[in-house]
Amino acid sequence: MNGILDRFIQDRAAFRPATMDELFALALARRLGDPAAARHYVTLAAQYSPERLVRTFHRILTGGADEALATRFHQQIQRAVPFVPPNHPVPLLAIKVERRSVAAAVFVGRHLEDTHVRHLSSAGARAQSSAISFVNWIMSNFELESAALECIIDVKDIRRVVLTSAIREACIAPRPLSLWQFPKRQLFESFGYPALRSRKELRQVVLSMWPVLADKRAVDQALDAVALGALVQTERLFLN
Repeated sequence: MNGILDRFIQDRAAFRPATMDELFALALARRLGDPAAARHYVTLAAQYSPERLVRTFHRILTGGADEALATRFHQQIQRAVPFVPPNHPVPLLAIKVERRSVAAAVFVGRHLEDTHVRHLSSAGARAQSSAISFVNWIMSNFELESAALECIIDVKDIRRVVLTSAIREACIAPRPLSLWQFPKRQLFESFGYPALRSRKELRQVVLSMWPVLADKRAVDQALDAVALGALVQTERLFLN
């Protein structure tokens, strides 16, 4: 980066978010083609609301200028803008399906409300029934507007495919929830720069963001669901 950005001292070491604001800052930096400077965008996120930063991002996308996105963004962010109201905090149910368990994380906006894990029978039919009952129980206890599932890449894992399909159907009937789906690769890319390389790294980042989760049972599955929910609620900010 040149010109207006020369005055910023940027630490270009590996970056791992420790809060939802830092996760948002990394998402913004990636969209501006500047992920190595994620720590600088953390500073901006402390100065300006996510809504204002996103409004500025969308404005430069339609500006038609030839400069790099990051340069145009910094030229625009300091300009006076009308008040940008906060977004409606959409309630979300994020679900991670394993062969013998289902984990769920409930978010309201970017706030993590709760996590739950249900262990499943080794018998296919009983496992499917239990998974559906688990999801229905959560939907009856929380006012939800959307749901998220991790994409199953390995279609040979028939049990997970069947369970995921059954849970997807439970989420859209009888009261349909808007449904988000992301692959594991996108989770790895979204929670670190350079991108994470393993589930273990992803879970370590999530634990740094929510240390209280270390006391939860079946912590790995819960952490996976929380990561998915945090990603969705961050990506949602950029839709406005």
